[in-house]
Amino acid sequence: MEKTEMEEFSRSLWDSLAVANRKLIEEKAERGEKLVYSTPEGKIYHIEAQKLLEMLEDSGEGATTTPLVED
Repeated sequence: MEKTEMEEFSRSLWDSLAVANRKLIEEKAERGEKLVYSTPEGKIYHIEAQKLLEMLEDSGEGATTTPLVED
C-alpha cells in the first residue's frame, strides 16, 4: 500500500470510528444511561450520555473529542 493509500485508509477508519462513537452516545442518551471513559493513566470517568451529547453539540466538536468529567 502506498503512503497516500494508507493515509486515506487511516482517515476513513477514524471517520468511521467517530460516527460509531457518536451513535453510541446518542443511543445511550435516549435511554438515559451513562458512559464510562478512562485515561491512559487509568483514571476513570463517568458521564451522563445526555450531558456529553450537549457538551459535544455546544463545543461544535465531533464525537472524537470527549470532554471528561471526573466521577
